[in-house]
Amino acid sequence: MPEGHRVRSLAVVFACFTTSCGGGAPLLHPAHVLPSGHVSAGAGVSGQFAFHGPTSGPPEQHTFEDAIARAALSPGIAPWASARAGLGGQFEAGLAYTGRSVRADARRAFAGDSTALSVGAAASAVFSDPRDLADAPSTTSGRIPPTGGDLHATGYGFDVPILFGWRSTASVVQAWAGARGGVERLDGDLPLAPAREAPAPSATFSTTRWYGGGLVGAAVGLSPVLVAVELDVAYQSVSGRASFPAELGDPARRDGSVHGLTLAPAGAIIGKF
Repeated sequence: MPEGHRVRSLAVVFACFTTSCGGGAPLLHPAHVLPSGHVSAGAGVSGQFAFHGPTSGPPEQHTFEDAIARAALSPGIAPWASARAGLGGQFEAGLAYTGRSVRADARRAFAGDSTALSVGAAASAVFSDPRDLADAPSTTSGRIPPTGGDLHATGYGFDVPILFGWRSTASVVQAWAGARGGVERLDGDLPLAPAREAPAPSATFSTTRWYGGGLVGAAVGLSPVLVAVELDVAYQSVSGRASFPAELGDPARRDGSVHGLTLAPAGAIIGKF
């Protein structure tokens, strides 16, 4: 990877962490579900560290793939908030805000007194808004600003988590581990390098992200308050496409892809009622 591209990529990741432009999407709930009529609510913080391999091609291609990585993987730190409710019959539903998305899910548990297996499904509305970086290098890579511009994207996603968990007497200590996979689609606008005319032109872009991985978590406390932590590890595969205005020359379209790992630690304080 060229030295300038490596430095730019590290600057993007570091600045994202300091400006809270992303964050992970943790579950932060045990495998056991809430009893019927009971609810929980929690707030905390989530983070996302993204590690992907070098890109290839001309400088504009590098910058485009940096942009789709920022939009789809969202490295950074963000708030997390969630509310859940027991529905009876070992069913539970929840709603969570995770910095860049709102996620609604439902799940079914197969539980004993101390162990449980839960299977769920979720849908998310995604609002990706990586911030532009004032301290990034000012050299333009082709038609795309070096930070990927002040891009905006919206989309949707689906994921399926499977958890196995254990809890002690009175649920003073709870632990869980499992697997999670999903897909996410984003569509948006990628502002291009400043032009003499105003407003500056933009390219339309889309990304599709497939991911799969595992997670471990634990919670400790006395009812009604628990402190929960979780670590998610996932392999990410992102593909993207951008279409440029005809007046900006060839190529009229760029395709790119990013592959790598993400680590997403999270912690929260949760109350059960």
